[in-house]
Amino acid sequence: MRGGLLAVLGLVVGVAMIAKAFVRPGDPDVKWIVCSIAAWCVLWGITLGSVYLGWESAEVVVLRPVDPETGDAYELRVWVVDDELTGGPVVFYDGPRDRLSAIGRLATLEWVRGDITHRSRPTLHWIDDASPEFVERIFGLYEAKYGDLDWAANVFYVFAGRASGRTIGILELGEVEAR
Repeated sequence: MRGGLLAVLGLVVGVAMIAKAFVRPGDPDVKWIVCSIAAWCVLWGITLGSVYLGWESAEVVVLRPVDPETGDAYELRVWVVDDELTGGPVVFYDGPRDRLSAIGRLATLEWVRGDITHRSRPTLHWIDDASPEFVERIFGLYEAKYGDLDWAANVFYVFAGRASGRTIGILELGEVEAR
């Protein structure tokens, strides 16, 4: 995990508070410690709240892949665009390579868009292996639809951090069967 600014700030303030606690803190020190913890919690709340509101202020679909190890379904909330060439929906997923691989191997993926449940066969394109024209076209569609909201991901990664080993995959959701 690559920690963000809030993680680093929490570590620095935490070490300072522990050091201060060993030298018998007085009333001003206790107030400083409590205010520091409160400020750190408020910063986390503001960061996560603004990012959530930014991400959720546009169209979001819910993917419901099944974990191949446990057999349990889980949910991923992602932005979606419609590819004018294939006519099908496309999503980016930034996550662990093994999870993306598992989603790409599914024969059927259940997903929800606009309160309608769909089932389709996903086609996975690794961002590094896909044709530059395809990637540019899909990025262009995302930029046109979500361009004003790109700040949300950047804020999240700067303040909250980003897990190492993540990669980006483009999932074409394929022929759609509504239920």
